[in-house]
Amino acid sequence: EYEPLDPSKSEIRVLALTTTSNKADPIRCSLIRVSLDSDKTSLARDRSQASTALQSFTALSYTWGEPKFDGRIILDGSVLGITKNLEAALQQLRISNKPAMPPHMVALQARNPHIAKAFQPPVTYWWIDAVCINQADVDERNSQVSLMRRIYKRASNVRIWLGEEADDSNMAIDVINQISKPPTRGPGEAPTTYPTADEQTKLRTWKALRALFQRPWWERAWIRQEV
Repeated sequence: EYEPLDPSKSEIRVLALTTTSNKADPIRCSLIRVSLDSDKTSLARDRSQASTALQSFTALSYTWGEPKFDGRIILDGSVLGITKNLEAALQQLRISNKPAMPPHMVALQARNPHIAKAFQPPVTYWWIDAVCINQADVDERNSQVSLMRRIYKRASNVRIWLGEEADDSNMAIDVINQISKPPTRGPGEAPTTYPTADEQTKLRTWKALRALFQRPWWERAWIRQEV
């Protein structure tokens, strides 16, 4: 069950998502109560998990998808039903390509914080409305919606989940990345040239871009505030 939040302190819940390199592992996570009114100066001296969560959480911008809660996560030891689209997002977000930290290295990282960068963090922190808000409590939902702007402003990052790979979406993302990073040319250097794509590849690329920008996320009214 959800522990009640204190509206007078602008409390929210942050999701601690357990990382793994094994896609077969169940999605495990827990909730941490934090206050948006917390002073940033005092947070910098605070080593608690709540302080870390508040300073480093990423807000997820996504669509709920079909209103069927047949996805599953383990939240604070209990099974919680979520939408399949959110389950797919969490499956991706929890995967780390870095190895887990061996037990004998845990004590060493206190003396050398750089050690931790070589290994996967045990958890990452997220704010996700479907999980962090008690959806069965109408008063809480209304209260949390009023904090939405502050939540996204306080987030260290905002991650957009457009959905799983489909309709050549990887090709579309590659094209967008190329366009967003135009080549630079130093004095006297020859201009960068690109191979000309055949008509079939051009058509496939345009179809991929159109499919990507027709995904439901772009139609959400909230994305301007979130991003």
